[in-house]
Amino acid sequence: AEIYDGSVYVESGDGETTDGVFLKSDGGSISVAMESGAAASVDLSRGGFVQVVSGNASISNAEGIVKNLSQGESLGVGQKDFQQPRFTMISPAPNKKILNHGKEDCNVDFEWKALDMPENSNLVLEVSSDKKFSKIANSEIINGIDHCTMAMGAGVWYWRIRNTTAENPLSAMVASRIQVIQSLPPDLLSPVQNYEINYRSRKPAIRFIWTETNRADNYRLVVADNEELKNPIIDQRGGSTSAVISTLKQGKYYWQVVPYFSTNREGFAAPSEVHSFSVVKSGTLNPPVPLVPAYNSIVNIEKDAKKTTFSWKSEPEAISYKLEFSREADFSKVEKNFDISINHVSLSGLNEFSAGRWFWRISQVDQEGNVSNTCEPVLFYAMEGKPEQHTVEPVDGYGIAENLMMDMNFTWKKNLPDFYKTSVQIASDQKFRNLVINVPVTGFSLSGIHLPRGTYWWRLYSKSSVDDFEMISSAKKLHVLSNLEASSIIAPVGKAVARDTVPYRFKWKEVEGADYYKIIIYRNTDNEIVYEDTVYDTTFDLDMFHPAEFRDRTDYKIEIQAKANAIPGVMSRRNGDLYETKFHLVKLRPIEIVIPKKNARFEGIDAALNKIKITWSSVDAVAEAQVVVSQRTKDGFIPVVKIPTDEEFAAGTKVAPATVLIANPDLRNGGDYEIVVHAKTNDGIDISNTDRKYIGEFSITPVEPLPKASGLSAVPAVLNGDYLRKKTNPRTITLNWSPVKNATDYHVEVKTGKGKTIFKEIISGKTSCEINWLELIQKRETEKLRKELYSGKFNWTVEAVRRVDADKDGKLDTELQPGIPASEMFVTDIPLLKKVNSKGAKNPYGK
Repeated sequence: AEIYDGSVYVESGDGETTDGVFLKSDGGSISVAMESGAAASVDLSRGGFVQVVSGNASISNAEGIVKNLSQGESLGVGQKDFQQPRFTMISPAPNKKILNHGKEDCNVDFEWKALDMPENSNLVLEVSSDKKFSKIANSEIINGIDHCTMAMGAGVWYWRIRNTTAENPLSAMVASRIQVIQSLPPDLLSPVQNYEINYRSRKPAIRFIWTETNRADNYRLVVADNEELKNPIIDQRGGSTSAVISTLKQGKYYWQVVPYFSTNREGFAAPSEVHSFSVVKSGTLNPPVPLVPAYNSIVNIEKDAKKTTFSWKSEPEAISYKLEFSREADFSKVEKNFDISINHVSLSGLNEFSAGRWFWRISQVDQEGNVSNTCEPVLFYAMEGKPEQHTVEPVDGYGIAENLMMDMNFTWKKNLPDFYKTSVQIASDQKFRNLVINVPVTGFSLSGIHLPRGTYWWRLYSKSSVDDFEMISSAKKLHVLSNLEASSIIAPVGKAVARDTVPYRFKWKEVEGADYYKIIIYRNTDNEIVYEDTVYDTTFDLDMFHPAEFRDRTDYKIEIQAKANAIPGVMSRRNGDLYETKFHLVKLRPIEIVIPKKNARFEGIDAALNKIKITWSSVDAVAEAQVVVSQRTKDGFIPVVKIPTDEEFAAGTKVAPATVLIANPDLRNGGDYEIVVHAKTNDGIDISNTDRKYIGEFSITPVEPLPKASGLSAVPAVLNGDYLRKKTNPRTITLNWSPVKNATDYHVEVKTGKGKTIFKEIISGKTSCEINWLELIQKRETEKLRKELYSGKFNWTVEAVRRVDADKDGKLDTELQPGIPASEMFVTDIPLLKKVNSKGAKNPYGK
């Protein structure tokens, strides 16, 4: 074959040989995959790619260079050289068709060779149901292996192997598609398993029939007298799904069908099961078996009526059949008879038959003229017009609630003659052995029937008063259903606490099959209905705090009844058993914060000097009440005061006084605060004022600082040599200021011009501070530090502060009000003292 472009996959059977060039490429580069049991030859004069799946092949290029390849090897062929590919796919072959003879997914084997792959290669085998691989059905990492197996269902599958670390990871190293074809073994249809075929003298013609197997070219039919099918009596091959065999004598036989597949050179595969049948020779002719019309059928004898077919089972010995009709069951007088060569006949109109009861029977005649006995007479009724009798409602499988059973109508249609008496029959079994209702009817409907819960079948039964002929309609199933189950309450249980701000939520258990619930609430004292509604859920919210019909500390009763809607043609409406329970209603009146008023504002200094009064009240007597004051922070409100404390509460002090005094939790900074009283009544009802509406709220402003001190002065303003030479002047600097109202102390600080603190002291009870400057100089550790104080400019500040006795121990120990620092300056210019190196005076008087 000469190939100009594209790809070729070549198969040759075992033992086949080739002479000369098997494939030749003259037009361009092609890809060839070889699968053969013998050698093949490929001439690629323009280049291409060759892979040998099995067998051997020789390849030549344009230079006449020949390379021999064996199974699993591949080469890239150029005009002058050959190249060994890094990756070769061995199985499956391109566009491979795989026959699957089982009902489950089949396993597909993938096999390849990979040579000199880069170290970082990551090979992935992917299978998709679409060509673009947008839906990956299966994937497998195949590093370091050369084969794997994947389960695949019927259909066309696309596969590829790619290197995910390559520069273009979406480009496949190798890709193709396969088709998995489900080809199940044939099913044997006729003769059926263990069938018995009778004949008298002539061997019967037996028709073997089986189902078609997908992709099968033809079939092998095997018949043997043993279950292992050894030494078969019949072994024939044909292209159809049936065969007629008329050579089998009396005995038991086994048969099987084996399909033949040319696809993949598979040959015979997927055999059917082995079935058996028997051929029985009898001494007498059996009477034929009548089929239609069946016993008690009605036949239309109108002139224009459709043909009526009389048929019976075919007999292998029969050459002809005798069909007879009579008005009498004993055929004492045969009214009509027919000789028929086949096993059925269609008679038009039957207008020669008068209305009424008839019988028909059949016998067979063999080739020797022997006549069999007749079959049992078959009764049918002839009438003008097509008889009709069928039930209408309730439809088959209908469900009716037991309490609605008496109201349900049974309806039907019929056109039987008046001499037919009709009854409605209801039975507890499908074969109507156990009748529970058998009511004569004259019209087309019936009601007032009571049936207990259960499953029933109903039908029409009609009987002729002339000849006892019976007509029976098909039976329909009827379910008499119980009520829906009663629900049960989840909330309230015993007690319902109504709140001012949130409606009370009633809850109950869901009833299977319910579509909605009927809710009624009664007041026990006068049995008055105070609430009624239909709810399509298992919860509803109700305000029982404000409406006058809901009274505090009063008992109420709630009724819940599940209900189901009717489903036309399927089920009637249904009611549930009534559920009722009582509850005691308590209207929750939470703790009220009387003092301070909502959003009260306290000045910081007043709150610090005078405790904050908190007064709460309760309508009900309380068993527990803990006052909790919380301060707002960035993380929310944090408790800062509890009365009684948690320790006191645990020790038995359960109720806080109605009025409590608290100190400012943060003396200087102030803030926003909440007041919550966690409380319970004597009967255990939580009446805490935790709802936002009832929470107490107040704020404290930050404490204002004291004003600046005034009248700052330093004496002397300049400490220099002239000042110090006067013996009357002290060696100190005195700092003075005017008093600040409410100040208890003053912070005095002196700094150098460079901002270094050299003096700091708290002054109490006076408005001046004396600094022994020369002593301060002498206390400096080094000469350099001392020089700083001899001459320079110095800033001094005074800050008034107010301290209070926060813990009432008689000492002013807590700084309440800081002040605003006031500043002034003084100067020093003290001459430095120099040391005198004197040796003393010489003796003026000589020696």
